Amino acid sequence: MKLQAKSWMPPAATSPHSFDPKMKFQFRILSTNKRRQRDVRNFGILLLVIGIASRDPGVTPLSSLGAIMLLWSGMSWLLWKGIAKGKLQDSVWIHTVALILLILVDHQVNGILRITKSAITNFSKQVLYAELSTPPEIPKPTLELNHGDGIYALAFSPTDPDVIATTGDNTIKLWNQKIPETLHFKSHKDHIETLAFSPNGKYLAAGSPNAITLWDTQQKRTVQTFEGGANTLTFSSDHRYLATAKWDLNLFDMTDTDNFNQITLFAHRKHDVQIESLAFSPNGAYLLAGDDNGYIKIWDIEKQGLAIRPLKAGTGRVRDIKFLNDTTQPLFATVGTDGNIKFWRATDYQIERSISTGTVLNLDFSSDGKTMLTAAWDKVNLWDTQTGNAVFSFKQEPRAVGFRPDAFSFATGDTDGTLRIWNTPVLDTRQQLTHQNAVRIIYFLPKGISPQLNIHAKIEKIMQKVQRFYAQQMQENGFSKTTFNLETNPNGKIKIHLVQGKFTADYYLEDTVTKIDEEITQFFDISENVFLVVLESAIDGIAGDTLALAGLESTYIDGKRWHAHAGTAYIPTVDNALDWKTIAHELGHAFGLRHDFRHPSYIMSYGNTVRSALSSAAAHWLQKHRAFQSNQTNFNNPTTIDRKNTVSTFQVEIVDADGIHQVQWFVPPTNERPPPGYVISQNEEHNLHRWKKYKGYIFKHYRKVNGENRTTIQVKHSHQKVQVRAIDNHGNITWRTFTITAPD
Repeated sequence: MKLQAKSWMPPAATSPHSFDPKMKFQFRILSTNKRRQRDVRNFGILLLVIGIASRDPGVTPLSSLGAIMLLWSGMSWLLWKGIAKGKLQDSVWIHTVALILLILVDHQVNGILRITKSAITNFSKQVLYAELSTPPEIPKPTLELNHGDGIYALAFSPTDPDVIATTGDNTIKLWNQKIPETLHFKSHKDHIETLAFSPNGKYLAAGSPNAITLWDTQQKRTVQTFEGGANTLTFSSDHRYLATAKWDLNLFDMTDTDNFNQITLFAHRKHDVQIESLAFSPNGAYLLAGDDNGYIKIWDIEKQGLAIRPLKAGTGRVRDIKFLNDTTQPLFATVGTDGNIKFWRATDYQIERSISTGTVLNLDFSSDGKTMLTAAWDKVNLWDTQTGNAVFSFKQEPRAVGFRPDAFSFATGDTDGTLRIWNTPVLDTRQQLTHQNAVRIIYFLPKGISPQLNIHAKIEKIMQKVQRFYAQQMQENGFSKTTFNLETNPNGKIKIHLVQGKFTADYYLEDTVTKIDEEITQFFDISENVFLVVLESAIDGIAGDTLALAGLESTYIDGKRWHAHAGTAYIPTVDNALDWKTIAHELGHAFGLRHDFRHPSYIMSYGNTVRSALSSAAAHWLQKHRAFQSNQTNFNNPTTIDRKNTVSTFQVEIVDADGIHQVQWFVPPTNERPPPGYVISQNEEHNLHRWKKYKGYIFKHYRKVNGENRTTIQVKHSHQKVQVRAIDNHGNITWRTFTITAPD
């Protein structure tokens, strides 16, 4: 039986989920296909998330497109449900209404997305910034008064704390801070160098190169004009004498203001030396005079002669002398261009303690004697006189500073001609101690860039590894298992200060360190402590092909030596820089360690070995570094590094009353081939080429001195130069470079 083939036909569509194939409108804006709805919905969610997470401000096209796709998916689902229930038909009017709704809703969706994105962005910023600390507030003056010219001297009235006198160029102004207003001003023929109130506030003395003028502050008139001129002048505490000095040192007896008796103690013109500073002892029996050769002469007023032989205060001019208000131990301080603040005992005229800080123009003490105020070329500092720590500092260009008599505020007279009054900060000792002798971390962000996600945890993890490395290496070299201190929050977590740059990343690609220093020094004094500055990855280099950079924050002392106990390391967050070995190496430089190419495993080399280590010299050096010894004092008897007068050998003598811990010396490269620890490139020819261009010094030798006050090293004449570095028992680092000349 022959079967007849029949063509197979599908049964008629009876499902309510299907369409009539005879329908004319095959193109559909919406779709009842569940798989298509799901794909569009998921892709819309993806676009929406990407758009919202975008760092660009406002709502991105991705966000808007994602929202429309989600709306499309939702309306398709509603259409499918409607057809399933027989309430809707797939017709033109359905698609038209849907398109109109999409257009109308899109505008509202954008508004909603803007609000949503703003909320998400704010929340994410709160999360990102939560563990980053804001930098200290930049101090702001409570009052600013415009003198008109650069201010070079100021003085508070001792009887009315609201009255202050300033001088700039040839003008004196008397100010009332309360109102504020100019009480009196007077033009002088010459540039005025110095000002001083009498202890009773009645007189104001002004000194210029050719004349000294005495003003009556109550009657607003000139009492007397003396010839001779003055660099400096001061009144005795008993109101009897006005002392003035330039070439000559004079006393004017104020007992009878109608007939001033002039006493010339000494004519300095014979010695071609000018007097730069004067101070009466608190009892008025002695007058101290500092000259521009670094000597202090102490005059007996009654005998009108020198009380003792001149004191050598330094190698540069003595810019200021002030007595400390301390009845338990009479002290006076001297400052000048030799870079040291020296505290002298007024009983035997011996130096009690010193602070190495660079040139100081003048200083003042608070009425209780606990705080010292100093003016440098570009910085104002407040010091704790008990510990020697710099407890407060800010950027300024002062030429004169002074405490108000009640010590609640102080004044700075600046080069821009502005008199600024500042509130004296309440110095919380516990808070300040956390800032001393520790590594402080700054996270620097260019303008317009947000912090990396989880950057605090990332830095904290790396720093813990760096700390462990130093601790293990100190132990392996025979010392206690100690490491450097890190500044922490009250909860014990590492403190990371967020500094937001004023400019976009492109601005910092050249002169990176200089530009960043200008901004961070508005908040921090980088001459104190060691700083690690982490630069966001948009700043992907420091200088040329140098990825990271570090060094000591040094001050030049007496034109010969450099001094430091602080340093700064700059590390970008790019992957090949923000790792523990790079940070350990750069922090080593900030601790005062130089390159040591003697072995490729040394962390201070350019070696490329699996294991990194501290050399015995480096470990011994760090034993006394301030960051490893948090209880170190800030007082410092300066280290001297001088050549000994020998003919046959080149010898250098190092002396420090605080005790010398270690001496290192370095010489320029003497070999044509690079040392084992110099591996810039695995290509030997390229490495050799780079070595020939190396301009630094190489580690020659070191000596453990371990607290002795004096040591001598010898260097061969075959070297052209030698740099000698020493660290004392308080972690102060001093170095000096010599040019070696062969013997005749």
